[in-house]
Amino acid sequence: MKNLIISIILVLITNVELISQKYYCNCTEDISITEDFEKKLSGRIYINSNMSYGSPFFYKWANGDVIMSDGQVVKNKYIRYNRYFDDLVWLRKSDYKNATVDKEAVNAFIIYAENNTPYAYFRKTRIKNWYQSDSSDVFLQVLEEGNISLYAFRTVMVNKNEDEIYDKNVYYLQINNDYYKIDANRLSLLRTLPDKKAQLKQILHRNKLKVRFEPQLIEAIELLNKDYEFSN
Repeated sequence: MKNLIISIILVLITNVELISQKYYCNCTEDISITEDFEKKLSGRIYINSNMSYGSPFFYKWANGDVIMSDGQVVKNKYIRYNRYFDDLVWLRKSDYKNATVDKEAVNAFIIYAENNTPYAYFRKTRIKNWYQSDSSDVFLQVLEEGNISLYAFRTVMVNKNEDEIYDKNVYYLQINNDYYKIDANRLSLLRTLPDKKAQLKQILHRNKLKVRFEPQLIEAIELLNKDYEFSN
């Protein structure tokens, strides 16, 4: 996984809250930034309210790089991913206000851990989500890429009183240009690739892999991509 993100970063360098309105302010006030790169991150002021349980965010505030729609890379910004609204949020250092970055201006972003190693890579992708009738652009975390690619939509669900939230991860397999929703278990994986069912069983058996959770699903896709017969 780390090797995948590092490879993505090298390529870039060489080429130059689903919740009620009370948690979000879609303000009309635009943030003016004087620095050239920060102009590309101009957005709307974001207001976050505390909840008794759960967090709308993926990971904590961290340094990150933002790959803009025009291909330029805005490096070393303090960012966070809001899972409620599928928004990238950044912290303006001049006055420490949070702002949502216009999604149309962003292609992808990378979040770094405290030791400055890549923690997560998100890419804007057009898919049809389970709660929408039409396709839309969402930020998907890249878990594995190859002949078969695996992505995760990191979102949250809200209970009836809208004061507690819990994680909801939706996984997608990409095969060619098609996306297939999948659960993190062996049966769902086999059902998604019925023409490779026997071969998949052999691969999983040979590697003594039981697919029940996300790390095992990632490992299974990695093995499938490495398998010569499957790739050809």
